[in-house]
Amino acid sequence: MGANWKRVNLDLHNVLGFYTLIFTVILTVTGVVFTFGWFDDGYHWLVTGGKARLEHPHKGLSDTTRLTSDFKQPDDEIWRRYQQQQHVRINYPKDAKDVYTVYLNPTTGHNDMTTWYGLDQKSLSVVGGVSKDEQISFGQQIYRANFDIHVGTIGGLPTKILASLASLVGASLPVTGFIIWYNRKWGKKRKPVRATSNTKA
Repeated sequence: MGANWKRVNLDLHNVLGFYTLIFTVILTVTGVVFTFGWFDDGYHWLVTGGKARLEHPHKGLSDTTRLTSDFKQPDDEIWRRYQQQQHVRINYPKDAKDVYTVYLNPTTGHNDMTTWYGLDQKSLSVVGGVSKDEQISFGQQIYRANFDIHVGTIGGLPTKILASLASLVGASLPVTGFIIWYNRKWGKKRKPVRATSNTKA
């Protein structure tokens, strides 16, 4: 108690920065992956031990020679097939050759566990996709989970809170650091008070 605001600012900068360092570094690294291709390549090489990237299976193409669909409401049929899954997301075709893309996730916050399929527009037969049973290394699992690590969904609510707090602290560090630097370089210093003598000659 009684500490001035400059001291409080310095303590907050040092203590919070120290205890959140590892988390802010992780959030920074996993975020830069989305921005720079060269960094993404280097990150993949590092976490997988230099292994080549797994070629993502093509989602396939719809048969454009067919004029009619086997289903009146294809999206209803897709939902009927996969509604038992915990999380289902459907991307609709953008043109005649595109497919319905169905993403199935057994739990939130784990894109590394997602199964997805490409379904023909007319027949809804599987023409592409990737299965959760695909054999991948631990490093490749980490790489696939990069988004979940970055946003904190990898461990549910606790890691979401942790990522949020680390992000707030990380955003505050430049501010508190600037204040420290400014006060040291240009902060006003008290002028020493000169003693005056009241002794008469």
